[in-house]
Amino acid sequence: MASIEMWSEAKIALGRELNNHPKILEEIEAADVDDYPNLLATVAAHFNIVMEGYYSHLQLDILADKLYHKLVASRSGLKTPLIGIPL
Repeated sequence: MASIEMWSEAKIALGRELNNHPKILEEIEAADVDDYPNLLATVAAHFNIVMEGYYSHLQLDILADKLYHKLVASRSGLKTPLIGIPL
């Protein structure tokens, strides 16, 4: 029996934005990332953000949204803080 996984808007947006960042894609490939939390950790590490502990699906979506905005800002040369909404 097949299972269906619904992807959040944050997860989809992050995936699309990552296509604009070949260096991070290389880091993800080099780290042999095989699941979503590790993908987020690899992107976070690119920005010197340390992830530690266990995260709920909601917390991962919040983090994905914040990382998406960091990626967009880095591509456009803007600086945005990651702080604001606690995980």
